[in-house]
Amino acid sequence: NAEFGLGQFLAVRQRRLQLKDRVKAALAKSSAAMTPALRGGLEQWLEFSDDRAVTEKIAPGLTELLQAEKAAAPEIAEVLRLA
Repeated sequence: NAEFGLGQFLAVRQRRLQLKDRVKAALAKSSAAMTPALRGGLEQWLEFSDDRAVTEKIAPGLTELLQAEKAAAPEIAEVLRLA
């Protein structure tokens, strides 16, 4: 059903835009609380956020870093929640 497919597409797009906004906020507000690996990973994800192939390769390692550092700042925990 085309309407269902369009709805799914719009929902995924909206969620990715939210995640992108949260990543930007985390980098702006909590960069000092992050390890260089997490900061670099988030910056790389942001740079390639529109390229699904690249973000799928980055995601597993980034999720582990976010999990390990979620207590360092609420913005990091929020990125993990949406990831």
